[in-house]
Amino acid sequence: MKISNHMSKNTVYSKTSKKPALPGRLTKQAAKARRAPKLGPKELLCPDGCAWLDQLTTLFDRKDSTLVGMPLAVNQFGCPSNVTYGYADTTVVATSSTIHIWGFPGGIQAGLNPSDEPGEVGHVSFSGGFSQVGTTNGTLAGFRGTMCAYQQSASDDPSQVCASGSATAIRFPYNTIPTHSGLPASAAPTGYQARTAAFAIRVSFIGPLSDTEGYVDFVMPSEYGEAGPVGAAPSMGMYRTDPSFRRHFFGVERTFEFFWTPNCDELRYMEEYGDTKHAAVNLWSRFFLNVGGLATNDKIMIEVATVQEVVVPRANATAAPRPVSVDSQHIVNALQLHHGAHNAPSDAKTRRLARPMDLVRVTAGHKVKATPALSYLSSGVQFVSKNWNEIEKLGTLGAKAVGRLAAAII
Repeated sequence: MKISNHMSKNTVYSKTSKKPALPGRLTKQAAKARRAPKLGPKELLCPDGCAWLDQLTTLFDRKDSTLVGMPLAVNQFGCPSNVTYGYADTTVVATSSTIHIWGFPGGIQAGLNPSDEPGEVGHVSFSGGFSQVGTTNGTLAGFRGTMCAYQQSASDDPSQVCASGSATAIRFPYNTIPTHSGLPASAAPTGYQARTAAFAIRVSFIGPLSDTEGYVDFVMPSEYGEAGPVGAAPSMGMYRTDPSFRRHFFGVERTFEFFWTPNCDELRYMEEYGDTKHAAVNLWSRFFLNVGGLATNDKIMIEVATVQEVVVPRANATAAPRPVSVDSQHIVNALQLHHGAHNAPSDAKTRRLARPMDLVRVTAGHKVKATPALSYLSSGVQFVSKNWNEIEKLGTLGAKAVGRLAAAII
């Protein structure tokens, strides 16, 4: 059918806005020009792991900082705990040429051959009275906690074992937060458990150095050792080839700090026993020092600091969850492969303190090595050495590689 050309038509037009323009494509030049976010090794590790690794070597500077528990667990299931901070100090006036110092962050390890088990918390007799070894908390009977003791001697080769009856304990202030420790007239378990999350000893020469130049020897062997068939405990001289051994001279430096790291036994909680189980005992130490070359009346200040986790039924209401770090395996590998490297060595020529290993950077480096994609991005395949300087560098390169990748994707 033909439609007449004269028939009128009404057409309705609607005005619409223009379609938005498509965004410009990101050219290769623009991608290169985009600034990569500045990432460091801390961005490669979980926050819990970083906080704990930092705490291990900054213990004397953390009185006003947030305390953190150890993000490691033997069975990969952390226990809710209360975290406490302990600090103690004493000034020793030298009457002999040497001062022996023992730390007990692993609690009571007694007997001729310590077992491959966690230590114990308990009541021990020292020269000058009883103390609760292995905790910062005081007892119901008013005795204070301790994790360090010293003894003056003419020998410059201290034993790994401290005879408690001949040593003087450096006691923490009386503290019952989150709860008291101990159980009078009993040798049974008390239900109180604790483990050390960080521990350090600082030694300072606070007298004039005009007439003497003393020194400090330190060692932190991986294990507690054993008396062996001859019945004699190892001495510091036997550990001079241990990677953790350090010797520092007073003169250029007057203060030296030494920081603990746990071994496989010290990840577990120590069980506390009543006050009558232990008396005067031989305490094994995995953290001991020798301050030598002293003259009579020289003054040495010994400071002790620790962070502890406490698990006890009567304080469960205030306990906080302690997550296990997703990077726990990398943390353990770094602590084991580079044992002792986090404590600064002294330069043999200048006797000044050299740069110690950065635990966070080295742990990040181990994570990069163990992650094929990160290792490839940072050319980590070239870093096969266990030298901590190279592993530390690898952690920094890995963080930069992640930053460049993020800039290209985002």
